[in-house]
Amino acid sequence: VIKQLIKEFISFSFILTKSKRKNYNMALLKSIPSELFDMMKKLHIIVLVVALIVFFIAGFTAAISVVLGAMCVTLGIIFSAPIAYKAKGTVAASKVVTDALKGELVKILTIVVSLAGIFIFITAIVPIFIILGLAIAAIFSGIAISKVDSK
Repeated sequence: VIKQLIKEFISFSFILTKSKRKNYNMALLKSIPSELFDMMKKLHIIVLVVALIVFFIAGFTAAISVVLGAMCVTLGIIFSAPIAYKAKGTVAASKVVTDALKGELVKILTIVVSLAGIFIFITAIVPIFIILGLAIAAIFSGIAISKVDSK
């Protein structure tokens, strides 16, 4: 089994030509709407500006903590968007709402697991600044998603 996995990995990674690799786009990122990519670009710019301000006020560790807190929300968005937007264009409202709720559940679980991982495995963090980064990212992503044009 391990030999087969290694063989498939090598053939996928190294033997395929560049033109064939284009056919293997990541399904996860492909299903995310372009509006979310635009929102995430703006979100990361704001988080980096806040991290820069925090760097000059409280130091490097606090700035990294802000970025780590925001990355928890970003991971949640990346993992939940394909689920939440699976029924996009579907006529049945119940299907749209069900997929949106499933996406929110995945987003919340991803944020909780990534925050737990940060608090367990990274000791040099400033918790209040992780919460600041998390709050900025969550508020901004909520505002940006609510302003998405539904046409």
